[in-house]
Parts: sequence; C-alpha cells; structure tokens
Amino acid sequence: MRNICKQQPFRYKYTIANIMLVCLIFKDLLLERAVGMSEVCVELVGKLVGEMLGLSKEELSPSDNLISLGLGSLDIMRIAGLLTKNGCNVTFSELVSNPCMASWVNFARERSARSSSNGSPLLGSANYSKGDPFPITSVQHAYMVGRRDGQELGGTACHAYMEFECGSLDAAKLERAVELLILRHPMLRARFSDDGTARIEDKVTWKGLTTYRVEGAGNPDSRIEGIRQELSHLRFDIEQDDLIDVRLTVVSPKRTIMHINVDLLAADVLSIQVLLEDLAHLYDGTDLAPIEIDFMEYARRTGIGEDARNEDREYWLNRIDNMPGGPSLPLKAPMESVKRSQFTRMEYLIDSKSWKNFTEKGRQIGVTQSMGIAAVYAKALSRWSEDKKFLLNLPLFNRKPIHPDVDKIVSDFTSLILLEADCANAISLLELASQMQGRFQQDVAHSSFGAVEVLRELSHRCPNDPKKAPVVFASNIGTQFISNKVEDVFGPLSKMLAETPQVLLDHQIYDHKNGLLLAWDYVSELLDDKIAKQMFEAYCTAVRFYCENDWSEPFPDLLPPSQRAARAEANSEGADLGGGTLHGRFFARAQAEPDAPALRWGADGEATYGELAGRA
Repeated sequence: MRNICKQQPFRYKYTIANIMLVCLIFKDLLLERAVGMSEVCVELVGKLVGEMLGLSKEELSPSDNLISLGLGSLDIMRIAGLLTKNGCNVTFSELVSNPCMASWVNFARERSARSSSNGSPLLGSANYSKGDPFPITSVQHAYMVGRRDGQELGGTACHAYMEFECGSLDAAKLERAVELLILRHPMLRARFSDDGTARIEDKVTWKGLTTYRVEGAGNPDSRIEGIRQELSHLRFDIEQDDLIDVRLTVVSPKRTIMHINVDLLAADVLSIQVLLEDLAHLYDGTDLAPIEIDFMEYARRTGIGEDARNEDREYWLNRIDNMPGGPSLPLKAPMESVKRSQFTRMEYLIDSKSWKNFTEKGRQIGVTQSMGIAAVYAKALSRWSEDKKFLLNLPLFNRKPIHPDVDKIVSDFTSLILLEADCANAISLLELASQMQGRFQQDVAHSSFGAVEVLRELSHRCPNDPKKAPVVFASNIGTQFISNKVEDVFGPLSKMLAETPQVLLDHQIYDHKNGLLLAWDYVSELLDDKIAKQMFEAYCTAVRFYCENDWSEPFPDLLPPSQRAARAEANSEGADLGGGTLHGRFFARAQAEPDAPALRWGADGEATYGELAGRA
C-alpha cells in the first residue's frame, strides 16, 4: 500500500483513479484479514484525502467535516458506490450525513462483508459483441425526442459548439488526428434509432476537414459570423453521421479558427475535455494507450437493481403532488410557439481571488461551491419569476469508478435530478444555500429515478397543464475545462455555445485558469435579450457581493439600475405626471386609435381600445 501511494501522482483536482485508490485503501483498512485495522493504512487514507482537498495530513483530523473542507456531494456518491461494490455496504446518505473520516470508518466497519474472491471486482473483460444494438439512457432518449421538429422548445440538437483561436495549423495533420480520435472513442461512431437503441459503426464516416478561406475578403468578420451562425446551430443526422465535426476558417497566414461540434448524445462535459485533450496529443503525434473499458461494458456492470429503483421511484412519487414547476419568467411568446429553438450565450469570469473568497466562505459553513452558486442563481431568477418556489434541473455527471480507465471513456454519463428552491422567505445566501443543499443531499440519494421519469409522471397526472423544468443549473467544477495542453496546441477557447432541446435557460459553471466562468445559454426567441442581460447582470452582481461579504448578509437589491432610476423618477414629488386623469387618457386613445390592441390574453385573445370603450 505504501508503494501504491508513492507511485500515485496526486493532484488537487482528483480523478476517478484517485477516488478508486481511496476506496481500495479503505477496503484494505476494513477487510484486512490478519491484523485488523492498520495504523499505516489510516495514515495513508488521511494523507490521500488531504491531498484531494489541498491539505497536509497534519491539517486533517478524523473529526473534520470533509464537506466544509471542500469535498462535494458527487465525490461522496462515488466513494459510497465503490465502497459498496467492494463489500462495505454503506450508503451515500450515511456518508453525507456524517462527513468525517472517523464516522466513515465506523460505518464501513459495521457494514463490511469479507470477500473470498481472489480477483478484483474492479477489473473484468467486456462481453459486448461489437455491432450489437444496446439500450440508450433515459436522458439520451429525451435528447432524441427533443431534437425532432414540431416539439415544444425542440428542433434542436443537444450539442456543444466551440471555437479556438489558432495561429497556423497543419490541416492534413489535424484531419488525421480527428480520424484517429473517432476510431479511439466508439461512441463518436454511434448510430441512434427510434426504437431506443444505438449501435457502433465499425468505420469512420466523417467526411473530412472542411476549410473556409476568408483571406482578402471585403468583410472577413461578416463572413466569419455567417460561418459561426451556421455551425453553432448544427444538427447531426444521428442515424448516419459520426457525432463530431471539425472545420477550419483560415483568416490569414497567422490566424486560423478551429470550429468543433460535438453531439451530446455521445459525450458529456468530462468527455468533451477528454476529446480535446486526446485531439491535442494525437495532433502532436503522441501514441495514446488503449482504453480498456468502453461505455457499453460500463453500462452493463453498473445497472441499478430493481429494488433500489423501485425505492427511488416511491420516494419521488410521494413528493410529486406538492412539487412546483420551473420558474415562471417573463417571455416574449408562449413556449409552445417555439418549434426550433436557437440559443444565445452570455459569459462572465469571476477572478481567482474572488472565487477563492467565495469558496472559503462556503467551506466555513459546510456549503459546497456548486450549491452556493446554485442558490445565488435561484435567488436572481426569483427576482423575475412570478413564482418564488420552483424547480431547477440539475445534470449529474457521476461516473462510477469501476475501472481505472472510466475517466477516459467518451460517452454521455448524464443523469438529471430536480432540485426545489424556495426563495420566498430566504433572506440571505446562508439560509437559501443551506436549504437547497439539505434538499439536494436527500434527493440525490434517490437519483436512479431521475428528472426525466419524474417529469413524465407529472405529465401523466396533469395532461392539460404539465409541469415543466426548462431552467438548468450545470456545475462542471472539478477540472479546468480547457487544459494547458489544449491551449498550447490549439490556442485559447474564444467562443462556446451549448444548445439543449426543451430547455429555456441553461446555466453552466466551469473552472477556468483565471477563476470561475459563469455562462448562460438562453432561447432568444422567448427571453428578451434586454431582460436576459438584466437578469444576468443582477446575478453576477450577487455572486460578486458574496465573494466579498459574509453569507449571512441579506441578498443585495437585484433590481436593475435602469428600473430603479425609472421608479425613483416616477415616484419623486417633482415628477411630471402630464395632467388629466387615467380614464380620460384611455378614452382619448380609444377615440384616436379605436382599432389599436388594448388587451391580449392566451394564444390569440385580443380586445381593441374601441371595443373596451364601448363596453365601458
């Protein structure tokens, strides 16, 4: 065990392999046959968890609250899952309710079961036959349905579009690197069918590198924007196409833009990081080690038991009648009127110092980074939402560490959970974040019956007025989204957009080398650009406020400055009210413009000034 720890390259942002090592040490610690609990193992576990949290083993005691020190809920889920898989029957709820090393060891000792197996349950060979169809996940099925034309908030592929500002690239080398990348990751060659299955194509069918040239164009920026608009809303043919596309725009001998599109049926956020990293190495000519497990084998070995799924289903069905819908935000048109949604992005970077302050303030009260940001997001939305109690849709990217190569797999590991936020009486971030984190910790333990299934059940119960959850919060904290290697080879990420069917607003947060990146992707046909900008600015203001102030302080005023100034002017004693009476102005307008619309309701209800004046 001592040798394992010496050889393992510890990093502050840990990986599946690191979590596996924690759990293997736990297993030795708990199941050691000859001498019981080894003080050496205890010391090594403390050292490893300390490395994960960026602390020395002297700074970490058995009674320390690991959540307060920065361990996230999803990390605890992974540890619980692997401990259980290795004979230590503990649950996420037990670990998260008692988040310290001493309690975890006691729980595991009480529930441990010795294994007589000589082999490791972490390793095994796949029995999947290449080319056979395999079932897709409920999230992938929802993506497939939503991408069809005619769906409410549909007609859109779930995909990520990225642009990199390169110097000059060797097009032939890049084309070969993309082909090798598609061969390396089978899910990029997946073909999806309406019967709820997918299969892997043997050969690369990507059409090769398309290169646009705008050197010497009269208005190159306009040409680039046209290319961007076409590619950023691309929809793959999922029955025929490989699910990645790479193109180049040559602007000058020293400037090339690389456009990358990835369909998220085949890749989640971590998978995109893997793809970019692998592409950079393949472009440089690096021989990458084979990946010893694929997604089909992973899915086969991590299926949820029927009893556990039924328990989770019962948990959600007991709550479902009292669940709210998503936030009721001011829209330009009814959601059902948008049949092919297109997204617009806004971004803001929280600098490293401010983000460190925010993180430390959360740790002091035992609130994770993600839940602190989610609570600010919810409060900002509530300023514009008619309902102050609503649901957020949270993607979970929980890769169960059953094999050392799990974090090298490219696929969509996403599951979804609905998180309730009650902002009506929440005065401070401390109050709201604690409330939401408590709710999340209870709900995530029952995540095998996910948001897709819960929303289906809501639709069945209320077919005429189904509740929806089209507002998303996606935390991608854990590793820097664009690695130094990718930047060294392809330059900085200059543009990004994510589109998801049946989503109105998608908030993503990413680790950035200079802090934390906040990104909102919203459907511009529904959310007015001006209102969306005001909401985003108010939200960023609130995040900055809690970077510098105690979380027990009341939420800052989120009213946009322009509205505050307009209200102040209208309510001032010196305001010019124009004279006359309110009803007098109405009848004057009715006489001057009797056919002008005065009231609108529903999809097409309307009454004119003349009609209302006549009825009055």
